[in-house]
Amino acid sequence: MKEMTIRMPEPVKLKINGHIFQLQKSDVEILHMVQDAKRKYEGRNISGVDGALEAAGDLQRMIDGILGKGATRKLSGCDRPGLAFSYHMLTEIAQGAVEACAQALVEAYA
Repeated sequence: MKEMTIRMPEPVKLKINGHIFQLQKSDVEILHMVQDAKRKYEGRNISGVDGALEAAGDLQRMIDGILGKGATRKLSGCDRPGLAFSYHMLTEIAQGAVEACAQALVEAYA
């Protein structure tokens, strides 16, 4: 029987505004999360209170899911950051995470 050892890359970390976070999701999971959120809210009116609160909560849960519990609070400085800020934060994190994962693969297998 052939025995193998597969090298696994180190967990990917991002340094954002001086805070270091270890990614809790893979690049593919992050892209799926963002795509699912886009589908959920595309064409929906979130200008009302209920819609805006739901969207803000979803964004905060996604950010915390990617970077770890409490990440949104660390980055924003408050418990419930605004919708626009959360959306901007999520898109920046998603882009940075995907780029960091790609770089980690290059470094691990080059």
